[in-house]
Formats: sequence, C-alpha cells, structure tokens
Amino acid sequence: MTQEIKVNVFDRASDTTREMRVEPSWRDGGEGHTFFGIDSKSVYIDLAPAAVRELGAWLVERYGLAGWSPKRGDRVRIASGAVDAFGDTPALYGATLGEVTAGVDSDGDVQVKFLDGAHPGVERYMLPKFLTLDVKDAAPAPAPAPVFAAGTPVVIVTDDARGWAGTPARLAKGTPAVVVELSDDDATRGYVIHAMRDGALVRAHVRPSDVALTLPAETATPSAPAALKVGDVVELKPGAETEHGGGVYFKPDVTRVKVEEVPSYPGGNFIVSNVNGSGTEFNPGTGKRQYVSREFLGDPIPAAERPWAVGDEAIVTEGGVYADGFRTGERVRLTYISERVDPRDGSRQVRAASATRPDAGWYTRTSVLRRP
Repeated sequence: MTQEIKVNVFDRASDTTREMRVEPSWRDGGEGHTFFGIDSKSVYIDLAPAAVRELGAWLVERYGLAGWSPKRGDRVRIASGAVDAFGDTPALYGATLGEVTAGVDSDGDVQVKFLDGAHPGVERYMLPKFLTLDVKDAAPAPAPAPVFAAGTPVVIVTDDARGWAGTPARLAKGTPAVVVELSDDDATRGYVIHAMRDGALVRAHVRPSDVALTLPAETATPSAPAALKVGDVVELKPGAETEHGGGVYFKPDVTRVKVEEVPSYPGGNFIVSNVNGSGTEFNPGTGKRQYVSREFLGDPIPAAERPWAVGDEAIVTEGGVYADGFRTGERVRLTYISERVDPRDGSRQVRAASATRPDAGWYTRTSVLRRP
C-alpha cells in the first residue's frame, strides 16, 4: 500500500456513517505496518505485515479485488465452468490455476498459461471475468515461539546457539539446560540459561530459536535399538545376562565387547568377545567369548569416538622415539593410560605390552597408535 485510502464505515452506536483512513504506518521505523484510523471516533490501530496479508487475503477471497486488471506475471485462479475467448470449455483441460503471459489486449482478452490440469503449460486466451488474482501464496505468519518460564528444562537445538547481541553460547547441539530468566525481560530476545560446558556450570544467553522444551521421559518417543552386525564394538551394560536370565561371566572391568556372531532368531543371544578388561572369571585376557542378550549391549560405537581404555589392543603406526622401542606395525595391549592430555596434539601417554615386551612397562603415546 503506497497511498492513503478513505473508506466510509457505518457506526452502529451513533447510526451514522464515518470515514476510515488506511495508510502506511511509520511505527517501528516503517517496517511495513499498516495504519487504520477513524478520526472522529479516536480509533487508531497498527497491523503488522503478516496480519495485513492475512486480512487482505480474506477480503479478496470473500469479496474479490475491485479494480484489479490482469497483468503479465500475475498468478490467477480460473473459475469453475470458465470458457476461453472462443467459448471453448474443453480447451481449459481442467485447469484451475494459471499465469498471465500477456495482459488485456484490444479485444479485452487475457493470455493465460495453465499451471495445473491435464496439460500444464498450454496457453489460451481468457475473458478477465473468469480470472481472480491468486492470493493464496501470501506467506503465513510464523507461529510465535513458546515462552519458557524460569526453571523450565530445555535442550539446545541449533549448531550456533548465541545471545540476541551475537555472543556465542559455545554450547553444542543437544546440550541440556535450564531457563534462568528472560534476556532483558524480553522473550523475543531469548533466555539466560544454565548448562554444563567442559565439566563446569555456565551461564549463557541464547535466542528463542536455539532451545526447545525437553520432553519428559514418559512422553518421549521410544526408538528401537540399532541393529548389530559382526565386528561392531559396543558398550557392555552392568549386570549383563543371557536371553533366559543366565549369567555372563565377564569380570567387572570389561566394559566394551565386540560382536562375534549375531542370533539366528529374534530375541536370541549375541556372542561377543571382550576388547578391554581382564576377561572372564575362568579365562583371563581379551578376546574371551560369552553369550549376551541384546538389552545389555549398547549401540555401535564409531571407532573415532571410542576413548582408549586399559586392555585395548592397538597397532603401532610409527616406531621409534615416541614408541619406546616398539616396531612400526607391532601389536600391543594397553596396560596404563595417563590422565594428562598433551595440548599440542591431544594425545595421552600410555604404557603397553607386546609379544616381544610382555612386562607391560614400555611407554608410548596414543598419537602413534591405531585400532586393529
């Protein structure tokens, strides 16, 4: 809307006709708001762009668009029972939506390309009376984001969470958090939250789009466990049993196992071998097999994400000074892992044993080891 429009409106209270002005509003710096005013009644309202589009679409759909003349590029609705300029109904091919490719000519006809029906792309001359401007494409107003009260558990749902002023929150997607308060007491600016980052409780600002409500456990959508295949390394859950409730004899320090065989029928036992820990009660070492029910096995752990653990076997990728005498390609078993992380490359110092050095006293680094 680029100019003032004056419309007569009937005032039931005084049984009189008054004048209403409709014009662009400069509220909020002229961000597309529209002003409605009835001066004699001191009634003034501003409508946001989304509300104006919705109102306009409803008025056009209900009453038509007075004074509209089809022009090139307009999307139009084709009335039911319409005929072309030559009175030919079958030529419409059941089209209900079209695009004006040439405006009203000297004969009063409009050239329209069909966008649906049996033959989209066909063009015909139409009488304007069978066409209405298609206003269905107006963007619907986005649903307002929910406002979370202080104490509400939420979760980070974006990869770049940040405050309304642009300060990064440095919280990964999926991080649980709790709402502390609104940012500057304004829900449109987001929230101040508490969350754990690098093992410490931090306070951060986030936008409304950065967080979503955490579903309670009883309403969360359950998901089936991942299918396991031979070779997968998975977590062994505490208290593991077989499918019939029988015992599993791995020692308590066994926390990861490798799938050796999958069951031949649904619900059967998996045969797994330990990749860390000290084996079973009767047979020490790694690679010892046991039957385990699926419910006590975690989902596959990607090799790049599995932290090194005592008992893991590894291949030396670079012999020499960092491998303390181990040869390149030699297979070793970790017997000790330092808690200290080298800031230069993120590696840890470990001790390892091999077939040629079984005393488990040889130092090396995780940076020169790979998984078998």
